[in-house]
Amino acid sequence: MHPNCPTLLSCVSLLLASVTSAQLPPGVGADAYGRYYSCFNPGGSYNNPTSALIAGQGRLMDNMIREQIMYEANVREIRRRWGAAKIADGAASTTFTASEKGSTLAARLPKNATPDEITKTTAATRATLDAFNKAMAQEGLKTNDIADGIALAFVMSYAAMNEQDPGSQRLILFRDSLKKRLLTDPIWQSHTDEERQGEYENAAINAMSAIATRVSSKDPARSEKERSALADASSRLSMHTIQSHLPPGLFLEGLELTPEGFGDKGERLAKLGTGSTVFKRTEPSAIIEQYVANWRSPEKSSEYFQKRLSRFAKVIDAAGGKPDDFADANAATVAILYYVKTNGAVELSRVQVEWLRAEMRKDVLASASFQRTSDSNRQRAFDKMAIDAIYLRDQYAEQSAILAMPIPTDPLHASLVRMEQGSARDQRARLINSANEQLTVIFKPRDMKDIVLDKTGFAPVGTTMPIENQTATSDSPARAAFAK
Repeated sequence: MHPNCPTLLSCVSLLLASVTSAQLPPGVGADAYGRYYSCFNPGGSYNNPTSALIAGQGRLMDNMIREQIMYEANVREIRRRWGAAKIADGAASTTFTASEKGSTLAARLPKNATPDEITKTTAATRATLDAFNKAMAQEGLKTNDIADGIALAFVMSYAAMNEQDPGSQRLILFRDSLKKRLLTDPIWQSHTDEERQGEYENAAINAMSAIATRVSSKDPARSEKERSALADASSRLSMHTIQSHLPPGLFLEGLELTPEGFGDKGERLAKLGTGSTVFKRTEPSAIIEQYVANWRSPEKSSEYFQKRLSRFAKVIDAAGGKPDDFADANAATVAILYYVKTNGAVELSRVQVEWLRAEMRKDVLASASFQRTSDSNRQRAFDKMAIDAIYLRDQYAEQSAILAMPIPTDPLHASLVRMEQGSARDQRARLINSANEQLTVIFKPRDMKDIVLDKTGFAPVGTTMPIENQTATSDSPARAAFAK
């Protein structure tokens, strides 16, 4: 054991305040950490004053983060082996023995709570758990089985968030599926009784709170602002429980009820081809506030970014598209950025962009990830793509203008211009590379190395005569936003 590290807590109390050796499987205590520390990091203890003075704060932080990662990896590996041994020995289970030691009630008390607050908080929490346990009994579930508890909490949270009761049959189907996963998960099998009890209580209280706040959000006696805040709180509580226990292959967005339990709306719509490429737009755009906050510049106001969206909308309109259609946004982005990718050699025509609109519609309809996405997230993705595309092409035009500057005859000025043009050349190369990367993403699953541009759109290499130079015409959609 390192002399400056007599116990686990003396070394990593700041890092792992919530983890004590009493909570961990055999071998994951002070001794395990001490062996790592003395072997691989002698003299580098976080609480060593000499090391602190020599290394400096930056090095200490780096060491602390590195030590945390190493320690957590060590803990996880020991847990995995311990859990795997339990599974191999046929000792895997989802049950636990409840105790005062494993209860989370004390942790829920307010800091510096008065005796009266302790009494009220404890009583309210116990009442919530009792109500959940009563619901467990009504469904024929066991209050000492974490799979049963999480299953009911999951179903209750779904009902609170979607205002749709999955029903008892889906509850049992989900419970059975969850139990199979937990019984074969070595990390989970390493959880102690106290940890399982804590997880059960947290899931139960969150689910009950989600239901209660959802009911309160419907109270007509409350103000609209109060009802909205309660509805948001209910959704956050529900999302936490659902997200923590989603079956493999399912996502919070797009989670829906099926005869077999829970399914993915995105996969269903993409498979049937009955999804959509549009979304319901809300104003003002939420992402504009994010851009303004990130730039923190008086010049980059909300009006500045709104103008970019307006210019992007002009490109879509010039191509015959709609400002609430993601497929049209993909096509417009290609129309804007293909000019940059080709270093100003090709400006797409309307015919070519119409080909893109048709192809992008097929792609978006076949995308399970897009089909499961909410209207608000569709709009965020649309608006971000629009703002970034306009910005990138504006920057390309700015750097190209610098490169087009004539070299002055005066030696001093000539030297300054050459320096500026050298910087602009590097910046333009980066912009071209960025445009190429964005187009590569948009064109997936196609590989841009395998397709070429012709007069009507894009086609496989070797099947058509490629166009390498094409100046803008009156019907080029991008001219609507970038006309000289």
